[in-house]
Amino acid sequence: MVDERRKEHRHVVVGIGATLNGTPSAIVDISRSGVRLVRPADFVPDEFAVIEFSVDEPGRSKPRSLRVEARLVRATVIDVSYVYAPPLRRWELMLRAHDTFAQTALTRM
Repeated sequence: MVDERRKEHRHVVVGIGATLNGTPSAIVDISRSGVRLVRPADFVPDEFAVIEFSVDEPGRSKPRSLRVEARLVRATVIDVSYVYAPPLRRWELMLRAHDTFAQTALTRM
């Protein structure tokens, strides 16, 4: 799965939040099956974690909550990377819709 993640397009997103084992953590980048998060203070990485994504969607009063069980791939002092099974079939489409680079490119057109 790690090699597959490297081939996947990574998104820098707005409107998607994450908690790592219940602790809020900023998303550095995210792909269909993996995420790199800013490592929370005093966080000790474990082989497995629960990540809950909070996704803002048009027309919804509250963000959609999506929970995944993830496996640690890499941990540094600054960030942690996890792989997971996509929580929805249309997960990649949701990520594209929240991708800040894609939104910037559309506004330039």
